[in-house]
Parts: sequence; C-alpha cells; structure tokens
Amino acid sequence: MIADYHLHTLFSFDSTEQMENVCEKAVEQGIDEICFTDHVEFAVEDADKWPDFSGREKKMKECREKFGSQLSVLNGIEMGQPHRDLKRQTQLLADYEFDFIIASIHAVTDMGNPSKYSFTKENYHVFFKQYFKDLKETAKYSDYDVLGHVTFPFRYVPQELLKIYPIDSFKKEFMEIFEILVQRGKGIEINTSGLRTALEETMPNQSIVEWFKACGGKIITVGSDGHSSRSAFSGLEEGYRVLKSAGFDKVVHYKKRKCFFKN
Repeated sequence: MIADYHLHTLFSFDSTEQMENVCEKAVEQGIDEICFTDHVEFAVEDADKWPDFSGREKKMKECREKFGSQLSVLNGIEMGQPHRDLKRQTQLLADYEFDFIIASIHAVTDMGNPSKYSFTKENYHVFFKQYFKDLKETAKYSDYDVLGHVTFPFRYVPQELLKIYPIDSFKKEFMEIFEILVQRGKGIEINTSGLRTALEETMPNQSIVEWFKACGGKIITVGSDGHSSRSAFSGLEEGYRVLKSAGFDKVVHYKKRKCFFKN
C-alpha cells in the first residue's frame, strides 16, 4: 500500500490547493490512500486561522463520492504546538472526529519560527534546548497519533553550522522522546519535504528512524507535506525506501484514530 499521510489544501492558511486536484493526481500516480492534514495552530500568530471545518467536511465528502472506488481519502489534521493550549486542543477533538492526527512544533517557545531565526554558534544550543523541551512536552501531554517532522528546525540551520553541530549530535534528546512515544503507543512520520530543502534528506533521516526502531518504535507514517498538487506525493518513493532500509516491513494505516498495519 502506498499512502501519503501529510497533505495540505486551501483549508490550511498556507495553501490554496483544491482537494479534488490532489485526489486526481493521487489516482493518476497510483496512490492507494491519502490523508488531508490541514493546519490547526496553537499559541502562535496563525492560531486564529483554523480551517472552516464544515466546508472542509463537505469537500471531503464530495471527494470520497467521486474517487471512492479508486482512492481512500482520510480526514486528518496537523496540530502545531498543541502542548501550549491543551484545553483548546481537548475541545477541538471533542467537537470534530478525525481519522489521524499529527502533532508538530512549527514555532519554538520564546524563539519563534525557525525559518525566521538567525542561528549562530552562540544561540544554536539555546534554541535546540527549547525545541526539544517543546517536543518532549508535546510527546508527553498532547493527544495525537504521530509526531511530525521531528527534525524540522534543522532545515533552516546554515550548512556550516550543521557541519559543526550535526543532527546526530542530539541522539540523547531524540531517544528520550522516542521512549515516551513507545510507552504511549504513538509514532513518528517520515516527512519527505526535507528532500526539497537544503537538507536534501527526509525528516527525520534514516539514522534517526533507526534510533526510533531501537527504542521499540513500530508506528511510522510517510507524508510529502505537499501544499499543492505539484508538491503532493513528492519524495514518497524515497520515504518508503528509508522506511524499509531502517528495518520496517509494514505500512501503517489509520481509521478513526485506530492504527492498523499492512504489508
């Protein structure tokens, strides 16, 4: 089964893509299942830009009716910084039913969005100390299925700094978070959008996926993080290669927040 579990549409504040266009491309490319995971941000400047859920559900129903015999279409969301407003997160999940939920850190507490942060030797570890604190709190306390793109901030770090302080130097921090995920029965995603950046690798890369497996992790989804029909499904082949090379022989499938494994 080939699936893309991270896709954005016009119901996300940073996309203008129609759901139908993404579905059409999925069918053309032989994708079996897709999950729309439009943004729901907490405690940041975009926290007031939530999707029109009623309009979104209507469009999703139309897509299921049109493509249902060819494509499985799931209802998901990507929650940004949910640990910073657990009360509002709880209310959201009480008000709406989803198949799948990603929890991500897009803006680091007191540091902001890493895309706007000026990384230096002096502030590098200060930033990532807070990032891993946010990620750990999300892993511990939020209601989600997988943690999204856990190496996300590194895509904005200058290459010269990454050579001095590589991602692998944070193994201890990642392993601590992975142990929490395993204890809670949660997973991570392999996000292929990193292939489209200066990182030129999946987020996380194969080594970190192997660390997750070493902790006993079993749940991993693959997603392109596509914000348009052009970027949708980009890098999926590499994402699944990383998954297999790291020792995972089954693909995760979700339905109404329940996890299933398929060959």
